[in-house]
Amino acid sequence: MSTGIFDSKGNWIEFSSGAMANLGTEFATSSRAMGFDPASIFGMLPDPDPVLRKRGEDAAILAELEGDDEVSTGIEKRTLRTQNKTNFTFNPGHAEGEEPTAQAVEVCKQLERDLSALKLRDEFGEILETVFYGPTFSELMWEPHNGRFKLVGIVSKPRDWFGFNDERQPVFRSMESVEGDPLPPYKFLITRHRASYGNPYGKRLLTKCLWPVAFKRGGIEFWTKFCEKFGSAFMIAKAGKDAIERNVIAAQLVSMIQDAVAVLPPSSDVDLVQASSKAGDLHKSYVNHWNVTISKILTGQHLSTGQEGQGSRAASETHSAQLDALAESDQAMLVDSMNRLAQIYTRVNAGADVFPPKFEYTEPEDYKEKAALDKELRDCGVIFKKVHFVRHYGLSEDEFSMDSSSPENAPAQGADPAAPAAPAAGSDFSAGDDVDEYQQAIDQLAEKLSGETTQLNEGFVSEIEKVVSQAENFEDMQIMLSELLGQSHDQNEIEELIANAMTNAALAGRAAVHGESND
Repeated sequence: MSTGIFDSKGNWIEFSSGAMANLGTEFATSSRAMGFDPASIFGMLPDPDPVLRKRGEDAAILAELEGDDEVSTGIEKRTLRTQNKTNFTFNPGHAEGEEPTAQAVEVCKQLERDLSALKLRDEFGEILETVFYGPTFSELMWEPHNGRFKLVGIVSKPRDWFGFNDERQPVFRSMESVEGDPLPPYKFLITRHRASYGNPYGKRLLTKCLWPVAFKRGGIEFWTKFCEKFGSAFMIAKAGKDAIERNVIAAQLVSMIQDAVAVLPPSSDVDLVQASSKAGDLHKSYVNHWNVTISKILTGQHLSTGQEGQGSRAASETHSAQLDALAESDQAMLVDSMNRLAQIYTRVNAGADVFPPKFEYTEPEDYKEKAALDKELRDCGVIFKKVHFVRHYGLSEDEFSMDSSSPENAPAQGADPAAPAAPAAGSDFSAGDDVDEYQQAIDQLAEKLSGETTQLNEGFVSEIEKVVSQAENFEDMQIMLSELLGQSHDQNEIEELIANAMTNAALAGRAAVHGESND
C-alpha cells in the first residue's frame, strides 16, 4: 500500500515521488553548508562559544570566575530572586475546556508526594546556574514502589561529563566511547539557556565576564603595587657629595619610614613629601569600570552594587525593574524544566495518553490590599457578614467576633432592634413594586447633582442627568458615572463628585425600595 497525501485539487501524491520524496529527511545540514563538519572527526560537536574558542579554553574555566567578588555577588543576586520564591504548585493536566481525568489527578498527587521528600530548593539553584555556566544535566533516580516508579532523587552531575554529538543529541563523555554514549530515556532532565541548532549548549553569561575579570585583576595588581610604592609619604634628604654619606643617610631614611627614628648627619636636610592621589584614582576608576561591566552582564544593572549611594532614586528603581525582568526570564526557564520533569514522570508511570501535571508559581494573597478595598466598600455603606472574613481571610469563626458598636453594625437611633435592617448600598432598585417612586427618587437625584456640578462644567450636567436616568440599578450607575467623570475633571473634583453621587444614589435606591422618596 502506497503512502501519500491529497493536494488542494484532490490529486493523490505519493510520498516517494516528486516534492514529497524528501519530507522525512533533513535537508539543511552543516556538512552540506560548510563542506566539512567539525564534529565528524570524533562524532562530538565542539563547544561553539566564541570567547572560549578564541582563548583555547573549555567551560571548566568558568568556575574560577566565581572567586571574583562582583561575579559571585551578581550570581547570588540574580538566582535568589527566583530561588527564594516558595509559592509554587503542580496542577493536574487536562485538555482545554475539559476537566482533568482521574488518572491525571492521581499522577499529579504522586509527583507532589515524591517531590515533597526532595530538596527542591537546591535543585532549583542548580537549574538557575544554567544561565551562567551552561546546560545542567540532572540525573533522575527511580525506585520501584507499589507497582510504579517512585522518584527518589534529582542529582545534577558535572557539566563537563556531557556534550552533544553531530546530531545535536546529548551524550555522556565516557572513557569507553570517543563519540560519547547516548543518554538513556527518562533518566536525565536537561536544562539549557537560549539553545539553538547552531549552539545546542546554549548561551553562558560568564563567558562574557572572562575578559572583564582578567582586566580587572590586572588593574588591581598594578593598583596594589602603586599603593605599596606611593601610598606612604616620601622622605627626601639633601646630602653632600660624599657617596658614603649619601648611603648612610639613605639607610637611615629607610629605617625612619619603618620606625620613625633616624640619626642623620648635621649637614643633612630632610623633607616629608606626601604622594599625590591622582594616579591612584586612575587605578580605582579602571577597576570600577570593569566592576560595572560585570554587574551589567550578570544582572542588567549596576546601581545596587558598589556604587556608594551614587545615582538617583528613579534610576535605581529602573535598574531594579531590569533585574526583575531578567529574574522573570529565569523563572520561565525553571518552569519549562519542571514541566519537562512532569512529562517524564507521567510517561514513566501513566503512559503517553495521560496529560502531565503543569507547574506554576502562585503569588501569595495580598491581605493588605484586600483590607483596603473592604474599608472603601464599608465607607460606601457595605455591611459585611462574618462569613466574608472566613472565606476571604482564612479566619475561623471561633477566632473573632463582629463589633456591634461599629457604625455599620449598630442599629439606627430610635429604630426597633428586632426590625429587619435596611438593605445595604447597591440593593436591587426593582425589588418593590413602586417603580414610579423609584423614578421620582432618580429624578430628585439628577436635580441635586445638576446643582452641585454646574460650577464645574455646565455642559457636563446634561451628561450626568442622562447617565442617572438610563441606569437600571445602582451598580450600573456607579460604573457609568466613574467612566464619565474620569474624562473631564481633575482628581480632586472627580473624588468629591463621585462621593456625592454614590451617597445620593444609595439613598435614592433605599427610598425607592421602601417608599421613602419624598424624604
